[in-house]
Amino acid sequence: MALERATADPNSLVASSSREQVGTGAGDGLPPGSKIEVNENSWAPDGVGGGIIEATVSSPGRPSTTFVVVMVSESGQWKVVASMPVEGGPIG
Repeated sequence: MALERATADPNSLVASSSREQVGTGAGDGLPPGSKIEVNENSWAPDGVGGGIIEATVSSPGRPSTTFVVVMVSESGQWKVVASMPVEGGPIG
């Protein structure tokens, strides 16, 4: 659910460990009208409180892109540590 809210306030989802690197640019890849579809079945926990999940971003006038997103729980909220596009579309 956290990733689906990224279109409204992407900077609120940046993990503290990634804040310096991302700055306030978390929404640069999410133009107005973007939608995020999360594949909840792709969730793979890392065993230490986080994990990875697959999400597809659709933006007006651009092809959809699927990402693997590294998530961590901070103070009871899910945050994004990093994301990487997946070549060829969904993995799961």
